[in-house]
Amino acid sequence: MVARRIGLAVSLIAVVAGIGIGAHIAWFYWRSHTVGSALIRNEQAAIAGASRTGAASSCSSAGRSPSNAAATAAPAPSGTPVPIGILEAPAIGLRAPVVEGVGNAELNVAVGHVPASVLPGQIGTAVLSAHDVSWFSRINHLHPGATVSFVEPCHTFRYRVVGGAVVKSGRPVYSTLVPELALVTCYPLNALFLTPDRYVLTAQLVGVTDTAGSVPGTPDPAVLPPPLVVPAPAALEAQGLTLATNDAPLGTLDFHGDPSAAIQESPVPMQVEASVLQLYFAAIRSAEQDRPGWWSALAPTVPFADAGPLVGAAIVRNDASVIPTLDVVGTTFTGASVSAEPELVGGRDPGVYRLTMGATVHGGTLVVTGWQLKRIGG
Repeated sequence: MVARRIGLAVSLIAVVAGIGIGAHIAWFYWRSHTVGSALIRNEQAAIAGASRTGAASSCSSAGRSPSNAAATAAPAPSGTPVPIGILEAPAIGLRAPVVEGVGNAELNVAVGHVPASVLPGQIGTAVLSAHDVSWFSRINHLHPGATVSFVEPCHTFRYRVVGGAVVKSGRPVYSTLVPELALVTCYPLNALFLTPDRYVLTAQLVGVTDTAGSVPGTPDPAVLPPPLVVPAPAALEAQGLTLATNDAPLGTLDFHGDPSAAIQESPVPMQVEASVLQLYFAAIRSAEQDRPGWWSALAPTVPFADAGPLVGAAIVRNDASVIPTLDVVGTTFTGASVSAEPELVGGRDPGVYRLTMGATVHGGTLVVTGWQLKRIGG
C-alpha cells in the first residue's frame, strides 16, 4: 500500500508537469477536438461490437485492462492513444474519451488515467486527469450526489460524487480501501496558464452494470462546430500569430451568452480561444507595421484610424492579463472580445492603454468589428 501511494504521488507530480504545457498552440485545440471525437467513436464501436464478437463474455469483474483494451478497440491512427473507456457526467454534459497515461500525447486529446492508480471499478482510487478549460472545465459543478460513469465494453461503473477540493500542486491523492474515482485538473478551471493549485473531485463506486452491445446515448461530439477561420493574409500569417510567437500573459477564459454544457465540457472553447487570439495578434501586427491593407482584411468595418496609437509602435509589456471572452448560444459561437492593457513605445503617442477588441463570426469567419484604445497611463 505504501509503495502504491508513493507511486501514485509521483505520477500526480507528472500530471502537474503535463497539464497546460503547450496548451495554447492553435493546432493543439483542433487536434484535441477531432482526435478526441474519433477516440469516442472508436470506443463506441468497441462497445457496440462487444456482444457481436463475444468479447463481453471474456470480461473480468474489473473490466478491461489497458492491454486488452486494444483487442476490442477499432484500429487507431498511428501515434494515437487507444481508448480504455468513456467518462460521462450527464449533469454537466461531460462525455470524454479516457486513455492510459498522462503525458502530453494523452492529455492533448483525452482524459488520462494515471498508470500508478488502479483502474476504474477496482478497489482503491482510480485517478483521471485532464486539462482545464477543456474536458474538466466544469467538474466543480458536480455536487455531492451527482453521478459520474466510466463506460467500457465490459461494464459501466457508476460513481456518486462525494465532494471536491482545491489543493496545492503536488499534493498526493491517496489510494483508499474502497473503489473510488478522483478527477484532477488545474484550478481555477478557466485559467489559461499553469497554476499552483489543483481541483480534485472524488466519487465512490455505487453500482456496476453490463454494457456490452449498448452505446452511450449522449450527443456525439462530432456535431460540434469546426474551427473558425481568421482572414489573415499569408504574409502576415507567416510571421506567427499564436502564443508561441507572441508574448501575452493570459488570464481566464470567460463566456458571454448561454453556452451548452456539451460545448463547455469539450476542447472546442480552447480551439475558439486560439482563433480569437490569432485575430488579436494579427490586428496588432497589422497596425504596428502600418499595413492598412492587412487591417481591412481582418477588420472590414473598422477604420484603420482606430488603431492609430499602435502605428509604428511596439508593445513592450502588458499591465494586465489578456482576457478573452467568448460569445456563444447553445453550440453556436457568435463572436468574442479581448481586453488588455498594453504599454506602447514609439509611434505617435506612447504610453499605457486599455485595449478592447470586439469580434463577430460571419459564415465561419472571425473578423474584428470593434477596436478601442484608451490611454490610461503616461
